[in-house]
Amino acid sequence: MRILGAFFGLILAFSLQGQEATVGVSEKRPLSHADYDRWESLKSYDMDGLGDLAYAIVAPQEGDGYLAVYQLASGEEMARIPRVSRAEWLPNTGMLLIKQDPAEAELRRLKLKKTKKDDLPTSQAYLLYFEPGAATGIARTDSLGAITRWGIQGGYEENEIVMDELILERPAKDKEKPHADFLTVWMDYEDLVNEETGEASWKFYPPVVDTLMSFDRVLDWGFPKEEQNLYATWYVITEHKDSKLAELHWDRPEIAETAVEFSNVAFAFNGIIYQKKDRKDQAYPSLWYRDVHPERRTPMLIAEYNSPGMPPGYGPYAGGRTHTYLANSATGEADYSYPFQITQTVKAPEWNDSTTLPEERAKLDVWTYHDAQIQPLQAKRKRDLENPTLWMAWSPNEGLRTVTTPAYPEANLPSHSSGGLAVRYSQEAYESQYSWDVQLPYDVELVHVATGLTVRVGTKMTLASAPQLSPSGNALTYYDVVKRAWFMQQIFVTLADTLPGVVDLTLGDPVQIPIPHPVYDEEHDSPAHPYPYGAPGWTRTGYFVVYDAFDIWGYSPSGELRQLTEYGRKSQTRMRVVSAEYASSPYVDGQDESLVVRLFHEPTKKTGLQVLRFKEMFNAYTATSEAGPDGLRGTMGIMGRNVMVEPVTSGDFSESGYRYSRRGTKLLFKRETVASAPNLYVYNYGKEKGSSQDFDVQQLTDVNPQQDSFVWPEVQLISYKALGRDLQGLLYTPEGASGKASLPVVVYFYETYSDQLHDYKTPAPSASTVNVSWFCSNGYAVFIPDIVYRDGHPGKSALACINKGVDAALKTDDRLDESRMGLQGQSWGGYQTAYLITQTDRYICGMAGAPVSNMFSAYGGIRYGSGMSRQFQYEKTQSRIGATPWEKEKLYRENSPVFFADQVNTPLLIMHNDNDGAVPYTQGIEYFMALKRLNKPVWMLVYNDEEHNLMRRANRKDLSQRMGEFFDHYLLGAPQPDWMAQGRPITEKPVNAK
Repeated sequence: MRILGAFFGLILAFSLQGQEATVGVSEKRPLSHADYDRWESLKSYDMDGLGDLAYAIVAPQEGDGYLAVYQLASGEEMARIPRVSRAEWLPNTGMLLIKQDPAEAELRRLKLKKTKKDDLPTSQAYLLYFEPGAATGIARTDSLGAITRWGIQGGYEENEIVMDELILERPAKDKEKPHADFLTVWMDYEDLVNEETGEASWKFYPPVVDTLMSFDRVLDWGFPKEEQNLYATWYVITEHKDSKLAELHWDRPEIAETAVEFSNVAFAFNGIIYQKKDRKDQAYPSLWYRDVHPERRTPMLIAEYNSPGMPPGYGPYAGGRTHTYLANSATGEADYSYPFQITQTVKAPEWNDSTTLPEERAKLDVWTYHDAQIQPLQAKRKRDLENPTLWMAWSPNEGLRTVTTPAYPEANLPSHSSGGLAVRYSQEAYESQYSWDVQLPYDVELVHVATGLTVRVGTKMTLASAPQLSPSGNALTYYDVVKRAWFMQQIFVTLADTLPGVVDLTLGDPVQIPIPHPVYDEEHDSPAHPYPYGAPGWTRTGYFVVYDAFDIWGYSPSGELRQLTEYGRKSQTRMRVVSAEYASSPYVDGQDESLVVRLFHEPTKKTGLQVLRFKEMFNAYTATSEAGPDGLRGTMGIMGRNVMVEPVTSGDFSESGYRYSRRGTKLLFKRETVASAPNLYVYNYGKEKGSSQDFDVQQLTDVNPQQDSFVWPEVQLISYKALGRDLQGLLYTPEGASGKASLPVVVYFYETYSDQLHDYKTPAPSASTVNVSWFCSNGYAVFIPDIVYRDGHPGKSALACINKGVDAALKTDDRLDESRMGLQGQSWGGYQTAYLITQTDRYICGMAGAPVSNMFSAYGGIRYGSGMSRQFQYEKTQSRIGATPWEKEKLYRENSPVFFADQVNTPLLIMHNDNDGAVPYTQGIEYFMALKRLNKPVWMLVYNDEEHNLMRRANRKDLSQRMGEFFDHYLLGAPQPDWMAQGRPITEKPVNAK
């Protein structure tokens, strides 16, 4: 009781403290950089299994956050708990497992006192229980003590008892040897039926937490994912002399003797698959299977080095990827062989000359023109090159089977039953062109894993990605980037009269899915081939779902095309499927075959949500294809049946982050506007809501109430024409601003942003770009124009689009001051800033982050973060030259700001960091040195050991301050800060800066 009382005391204290922190002010003030720390955001949220309760974790950018629990029927907050950084509902027993952290201020105080790490306070775990249907708060709290991490296994239901299993890892002084506990949470319940109404309900009894076992000196641990198999087992690996594998199954633990080491344990079938090494110096582990059935517990060897059926020189891969799939929903059994990776070790030669000293030996990389991968790319992929891998499959009945081969080393492995088929593919033959073209062809085969039967799908296939199998294994689908179309091929499996069953595997001819509108990105404007709008998956009725720009289509292997949404194109509304399942599923529709669809109205940027119900019961509704004020209501022909369209939400906001309840009909999501931070909402999409005229949506959270104290941005959509296209831009201005030519303007850009009209602009330290909220709050307007491009002329395209957009903004809003305008962009936006100031003196100043300044040297540069050559960017993608420097030398010069540095009259601030893995650091240096040589006003910020965008918060705060001071000087007339006026010599750089 003391622990519980103290716990609730914390809740009460936190709630009262939050109330006292709410301060009303009569006059709004501008944001300062010091205000960022307390700005809150939703870190995570989820519902309990029945969809009755939800939690939300809200945290400021610095400081302590909190967890709030809501009763969804009423939308009321039931409890608020401070300093919670993680939470997870147990699937069955209605309890919430939370992690509560020490107070951040206390941790900071102790760290400043040089307190030893082992003596710092640790995170604590608690289990919270809420009475079913409760609306008043926490019914019970169990303290679980200090933890490092946890895992939860979906439990089971038997004999009117529901159970969940979890494992807690405890902190330890030796982090390689923590302590772990296994626990079971179980709860009695009764099925109840109201004798008068016949309504069914449940009566739950208080949960019981049992500690089943604990282990010291744990090396590793794991647990099965709910979607794999409810009956799989726990494992824990300890440092005990003989090492133990612990199994927890139903009602009792059992300890199994095993070998010394384990790694990458994965689960399948009705048991556990694990790896072991008999000696630490073994190159390969062996792979074993152990059934959980009491009569089949003898471990079975699956594979070891050079096992029969494996390629010579290969063994199980200890560092391999794991792959799982859904068990057969009808039988609960695994009906697909378990896939695992095998590898061979490629060892680098050792210098074995005993007549030379180490300092006398050369150390170098050898680059050759016939390397498939250039040396930096090889360095990034060194592990894969040292351990080339293949996929095998195993099942207790069929043994080992080959899935991939050295000629086809990669595979698309199904996450569901697909008739024992897999797609394997290779791009290795085309890797030498990867430096200049990232859309590599595919060689593809289809394989029946159990029999080894294969059929070639194609070679040099120009695909967006490897082909996908239908859930039932009767068709392949893929998108051809050259033909700009989706294709389907039927799969025919011939069965024998007797076992082993399959005797032949063939493919039908490719059939283009005959959607009457383009299925590729019609706004694509680079030399590469356009990618498709997408295809989210299959319906339960056997239709492959494909998007055009606006609507959703279904196509069956029998050749039947159905339009799943009818009015998207008519109303210029993009319609996209929201996954309708809590757990992963090969199907895009729900168990009742309904579709949840997200809507985005392109002209106004309004968003919304609809539920499409494909049921005979809705046939009585009057057919219509016209959109009402909140969306379409009525029926339309679809897949041979009618659909009722139920509007859920619609309005001038942005929605995202949809989460479904495991059971029940609740949907959680975030909603935001420019004026409102992302908050949590709940919707009940149950069948009984189908004919409702009103949205059943409730707001749960209300973050950042302090925002009312600050001047905040307003936004308007600006329309204009450029390069023959209708374009839009976003103009942000301070609320309540008045006066002709009263607002200086910062023009920010990248490519297209107008779809973000309703997105919230969180005040936060800048990683590289303008913070809209701070600038508007401090008296600026911020304009973000959309930019489109013509191949070969990215610089001129940007100049035309930006200037046309600025002209339209100035014409629309006379508060903008044309004589006080600045530019800001990062990366591609940084390049465009660097280019624009060579072509026009219209803008008073500019800030360019990580700009490319010389397309000749940038073309030959390396993206050190990935090891890739940058050639592809100029020939095929964002830089949009569409040719090599030898083919179009004039275009490379025309688009390189450094060659026109003598025309620059605009003061420029550059940020280019010395660990930039995307744009070579030397690009910023080239431009800086050119401008410095010409005695042009230029500054460059180089954050040490930082990346393309700043990662350290201290550096972000510093950049925000300096960027604000730079624009304040040139656009508001503020004095130059010392770092601009005098610079900072290396001798004044603090030596203890991180």
